[in-house]
Amino acid sequence: MWDVATGVWKLVPDSGVNTGENYIYGTVDHLSEFGGFGRPIPAPAPVIPIPPSIVEPGVTDVTAKRTATGMFTETILAVSDDEKVGITIGEGVTGLNAIGMPINEISAVPMRIPPAAPTETNIIGLAYNIGPDGAQFDEAVTICFTYESAGVPAGVSEENLIIAFWDADAAAWVELDSITVNTAAHTICGQTTHFTTFAVFAHTSPASFTVSQLSVSPVTVNVGQQVSISAVVTNTGDLESTYTVILNVQDATAGSEQVTLAGGASQTVTFTTSKSTAGTYSVSIDGQSGSFTVRESLAPAKFSVSSLTVSPTAVETGGQVTISILVSNTGDQQGSYDVQLKIDGQAVETLSITLTGGDSQTVTFTTTQDTAGTYSVTIATESGSFTVTKPAVVIPPEEVEVVEEVEVEAAVVEPIEEEASFVWWPYAAAAATVIVGALALVMYRRRQM
Repeated sequence: MWDVATGVWKLVPDSGVNTGENYIYGTVDHLSEFGGFGRPIPAPAPVIPIPPSIVEPGVTDVTAKRTATGMFTETILAVSDDEKVGITIGEGVTGLNAIGMPINEISAVPMRIPPAAPTETNIIGLAYNIGPDGAQFDEAVTICFTYESAGVPAGVSEENLIIAFWDADAAAWVELDSITVNTAAHTICGQTTHFTTFAVFAHTSPASFTVSQLSVSPVTVNVGQQVSISAVVTNTGDLESTYTVILNVQDATAGSEQVTLAGGASQTVTFTTSKSTAGTYSVSIDGQSGSFTVRESLAPAKFSVSSLTVSPTAVETGGQVTISILVSNTGDQQGSYDVQLKIDGQAVETLSITLTGGDSQTVTFTTTQDTAGTYSVTIATESGSFTVTKPAVVIPPEEVEVVEEVEVEAAVVEPIEEEASFVWWPYAAAAATVIVGALALVMYRRRQM
């Protein structure tokens, strides 16, 4: 509505729009000039797209996977952009960067110009900056490389590949311990507690062979018997190569064998030989020396027995008798022999012994018998005997009962000196003694009944 007094357009109260029928309405209390007006709606601000976080290739954001103190809340796997390097950090491991702050990102980026490899060593593939550089961990983390077999120098065994890190302070490559190589998957893994530059290396020093641990067995044989001579051959270099092992007996070549060994590998080489003439023979393999002796054929074991002893030869029933025999091996070779004890022709015990040629041994048995009698003892060709008796009956003096005192009167008669007279009194005394003893025995037996 036009306001003549002020010369401006004013809003009609209660005005509105009927969008269904397309008209504008309002309430007025006087006539004037009216018109339909609309307020301009400002154009919306242009929508500017927010770009995603810019992450460089080979960098893994781990901010959401650690605590404020830097401890990882789950296992982390960070992989380089070319997928040749993987870093695994276990759950619960704490990692801090070089200034002691929690780690936000883990990177594995190839180096264009890595530090030079040591002498007789090649870098396999690329060296990688594992970051953040200088990061430290309270437990070991695992770094794995995937390598190409074609990149391994000829003659180098893949099992001998190593991982090394660059020590900036020492300006040197340092090998990791506990390296694991999977030649089928072409991977190599090691453990570290810090981040820096890492690379896979192959040592390439030329093959070099040594011989050690010469062994001769047995050192003494009979004519015609075989002797085994062995030695350990080791390739102390890094490259695989072939070496000819030569056996010398009495300074003459007696055998040879070729061995092919990877760097650091060892192998036992064994030769056999025999001689038809008795004597002592020297052997050598590449400076290692020994010897063996050949003797005439040995006589087989042969046993003999001697010096049988029985002690004591007389005992009472239940008494122990010891029986000993000397057994000798009169042959040259070792053998075993069963020593069998027979009493009255019956085998009662057997002992087995083993003797080397020329040796002897005393074998001992013990026996007891409860029946009186004489017993024969036989061991092989040797024999003896012992006697067993019942214990003697002894009457203790205190058990003898005097039944009746007997007075004996005797008159001493002067001997009549007669030529060739008979002397009777010794016989009478002996008879009296017998009678008294018999009476005492009868009384003792009556008391026992």
